[in-house]
Amino acid sequence: MIQDIGTGRFDNQYRNVKAKPGDTAIVFQGTCKRDDSILARLEWNGDAPDRAWLPTVGEVCQCGYAEEDFIYLFAIEDRRYFLLDRYSEALEGLEILTEGEDGYEFAGTRTLTKTEPMELGMAAITAYHLFDWYRINQFCGRCGGRMVHDAKERAMRCTCGCGNMVFPKICPACIIAVRNGDTVITSRYAGRAYRGRALLAGFCEIGETAEETVAREVMEEVGLKVKNITYYASQPWGVESDLLFGYYCDVDGSTEVHIDEEELAIAEWTPREVLAEELQDADCRTLTQTMLVAFMNSEI
Repeated sequence: MIQDIGTGRFDNQYRNVKAKPGDTAIVFQGTCKRDDSILARLEWNGDAPDRAWLPTVGEVCQCGYAEEDFIYLFAIEDRRYFLLDRYSEALEGLEILTEGEDGYEFAGTRTLTKTEPMELGMAAITAYHLFDWYRINQFCGRCGGRMVHDAKERAMRCTCGCGNMVFPKICPACIIAVRNGDTVITSRYAGRAYRGRALLAGFCEIGETAEETVAREVMEEVGLKVKNITYYASQPWGVESDLLFGYYCDVDGSTEVHIDEEELAIAEWTPREVLAEELQDADCRTLTQTMLVAFMNSEI
């Protein structure tokens, strides 16, 4: 999966370190739009990008920015990653980076999860997770005061003395593979940009275990009871601020599907041989695809 970039290589511990002009550290810059775009340069292979680059601190500093304009995010191996501390949709001085055919552009974070190097995709979704959190927490939800970055930990602290501190938002959600012999329920979302084959999914509610989420979501989305709920794996998915938990389970009783049409366009029992035709070249970077391939290969 996208997070499997090598043991010990991803260091998410917060450090109050500064970027240095001329540094080769990577810089993330999003927009104030309601999308997941990040400034990147893409190399295209036909209709799809297969390699990506992000600007460095040195490049951004050549556009007039200084070390105080960057927020430290994390490190992968020996390379540090920063966020440009601004939330404007306009490029404001970065135009030089976008000039020419090989210039940078705003590309969807999901696009970067499909390119090489793979660790850049993991870095992109994690950086976007933090960018979005910083962007929506500039003012205190308790007293309305201005929030600032805490110097000791990854948190936003109110400057008005009310004591409020806000930490990164992480939303737990379940990805669910419902089995019935050699078939599994796959779905396609209603009203969403993603049109590929998916599994059932849903967010954990207050006071609910992940296993209870699985049973509730399956009943709500396709009207089925389930049993043998078994944990498989997890995945951070920063594009939506999620922490995903993958579960397999078996249908319990009736196999007749009743779709929640507000959530799903399609939900159907899909045989292993159909998955084999569609997923023979799957890169398994997402939890959903990994679970589908594991079922297809009779691994679980």
